[in-house]
Amino acid sequence: MLRDRMEARAAGPDPTATAWRRVAERFARWRAPGSEAFYEALAKHFAHLSGHPVLPLRLERQAFLLDYGPAFRIALARRA
Repeated sequence: MLRDRMEARAAGPDPTATAWRRVAERFARWRAPGSEAFYEALAKHFAHLSGHPVLPLRLERQAFLLDYGPAFRIALARRA
């Protein structure tokens, strides 16, 4: 079973890696200079919602927190 999963991963790209990149590209307009690590961590965190309709609301809330919560942004970037 484990061997099957390992071979499947070797055969193609990791779906979560492409999901977070799609999220990052979709919301690149909110990225401010100096906050690249924050948005990368945010895109990775919300990658599982890449096709969900709630994603824009969640990311917009986090972008708002970017202006008002620098400590939160730093903590999230360290966690990723």
